[in-house]
Amino acid sequence: GINAEYGVVRDDMDSEGVRGGPGPVMPLRVGICDIDAYDMLFYSHYIRYNERAANHAVLSEPEPGAVGTRLVRVPVIKFLKSVRWPVTVSIVTSFVSSDPSAGTCTLLHDWLSGGKTMSRSLAEYTCPSEECPHRRLLPQVEERQVRLLLHDAKQTYQDVPLSSQSAHVAYSDMLDSQGSVSSRTVLDLMEQQRTDLIGGQHTLEQLKRDGVLVVVHSITGLTFSGVPVSLHEQVLCMSGYTVRDNKYFCVHQRCAREDGELIAQAGMMLVFVRDGAVVEAPDCVAL
Repeated sequence: GINAEYGVVRDDMDSEGVRGGPGPVMPLRVGICDIDAYDMLFYSHYIRYNERAANHAVLSEPEPGAVGTRLVRVPVIKFLKSVRWPVTVSIVTSFVSSDPSAGTCTLLHDWLSGGKTMSRSLAEYTCPSEECPHRRLLPQVEERQVRLLLHDAKQTYQDVPLSSQSAHVAYSDMLDSQGSVSSRTVLDLMEQQRTDLIGGQHTLEQLKRDGVLVVVHSITGLTFSGVPVSLHEQVLCMSGYTVRDNKYFCVHQRCAREDGELIAQAGMMLVFVRDGAVVEAPDCVAL
């Protein structure tokens, strides 16, 4: 379902607040395998393709012994407009900062389509070499743009008690090449538990019949520890939520090994949408 030919951003695709001219772009055609029950790009794929775009930037001009970059943390990702099948978007990647002592760098990803920004996110990656190549290869983001996004990143909901827990067996397809639970698996497990929190699959089906969509509005503080997990080890997923203004479903989620070692955590805000507008939580939702 992917058509990812790499090129250069056109002038009419320049993302707001980026200095230094156009940066690399990854055109992406949304395939039927990428969408959810609402014909929208499934939210975890944004993170997956952002990581692919980050790797393109360094692998397009590889240095001797260079390796790919790996996602560590997503301080914030905002979903501004729905990306639907079979739309083509352009993922524009820009440089924010680097931390040589931690061996990481932070990048900004803009998803553009039809002259509109569909999604914006800050993401932290491992640096593939001692001198961060992203700093050299990518345009610099203006500080004001980073400040706006980081303001939203403060909402991690970690003060929300973890009231639900489920256990899952770690199979080989759930692990990445480093032996950690993959980011895609983490987000799938978190999504499963959020479904249970609002009343289960039958509630989602009822909402869809009523014309109400459950949409991920933003993700903050998504962190992957990179700890190894053994095959057939239990992976625990824990969640707690609070509802703000009877509209904003704010969830704190955590995945851990059996011994309590953190695998990943995140804060997520969901909203209920009917006819393009945010509505109060319907009566059928178990809040």
